[in-house]
Amino acid sequence: MLITPKRFITANNFNVIQVLIICLGIVIFGAIFSWLNALFPLFLYFGDFYQNIEGFSEKILNLLPLFFVLNYLIYFLIIEGLCRLFYRKRENTFKFFLSFSFIFFPMLLYLALHYLFIATDSLELQIVSVIDNIVLIILQVWALWIQTYNLSVYKYLKIENSLIISLLVHYGAFSLLLLISI
Repeated sequence: MLITPKRFITANNFNVIQVLIICLGIVIFGAIFSWLNALFPLFLYFGDFYQNIEGFSEKILNLLPLFFVLNYLIYFLIIEGLCRLFYRKRENTFKFFLSFSFIFFPMLLYLALHYLFIATDSLELQIVSVIDNIVLIILQVWALWIQTYNLSVYKYLKIENSLIISLLVHYGAFSLLLLISI
């Protein structure tokens, strides 16, 4: 619970202006770092698998900030849709949408660290590449915890049900990533 931004994810004391500024900051900086790293966002995953598509890689590279924003919106819609479909939870959609950006805060930290590795050309070293992957996994777990907590607070789900939705979407994205990389 120490790594959960409980101050901003509260259903009772929700400061719309403060959360909106943080939300926009996370989305804007995430889009910028996604473009700087040349990484395509797929929920909580980032990869350069788009470079295998001949002729489109340069066009996709220029659209990576837009893809980050679309990833944010699609990820939110999938989570919201699953809450409505399986648990019939329709409340607090606006608050949930604004606080949904906190899920991407750990990924923003990863993108900043990854860019630091790229800028210093240290990603070429095998140990730094392994550390980069380990940091990605740790920050994904943190993001999944924030998502689970967020669902629990705004959709009034039990923590187990929130975790089921979080892991279901994360596992689905991982499976899709595996299919793309084949």
